[in-house]
Amino acid sequence: MLSFLQQVFRSGEGMGIRLDSASAFPGAIISPHYDSLLVKVIASGNDLQGAASKMSRALAEFRVRGVKVL
Repeated sequence: MLSFLQQVFRSGEGMGIRLDSASAFPGAIISPHYDSLLVKVIASGNDLQGAASKMSRALAEFRVRGVKVL
């Protein structure tokens, strides 16, 4: 059983945003033994409000569609 990101994968990026991912991109083949975490998003800012604002924007920009399980 493999999962595919076939249709859309777009991540939110920019200053103060760090993405930790191994193989999340359109067409990626994800094994069933892979950790269910495709991408980890980390936001930093001068204060909590700034970091939260950046995180909110980054998450709003994320698109993940078309994950199929075969």
